[in-house]
Amino acid sequence: MKCQVRTLDTVKKLQRGDILIKTESRVYAEKLMEMTSLANVPVNVSPHRSLNCCKGVIWCRDVACCDKEEIIDNLRSHDITDAVIITVKMAVSAV
Repeated sequence: MKCQVRTLDTVKKLQRGDILIKTESRVYAEKLMEMTSLANVPVNVSPHRSLNCCKGVIWCRDVACCDKEEIIDNLRSHDITDAVIITVKMAVSAV
């Protein structure tokens, strides 16, 4: 595998027999996705459902008035696929 992909962070065998491979490079991840055999054994490669994402928070009052689809459309070039708008209600105290 290292010959085809070069940089692997971790390679771990899971309980059900799958192999979990982690790499920090998108290029190497794409090379892994192209693999059809390993040591002359046919393999199916797919991205992990929950570990294959990165989350962050953008805090900006100007963006708060935008709808979810508009935010995703404007960030699509950065590979953004989903957004959650979080609204925080501030408590008002009476004096």
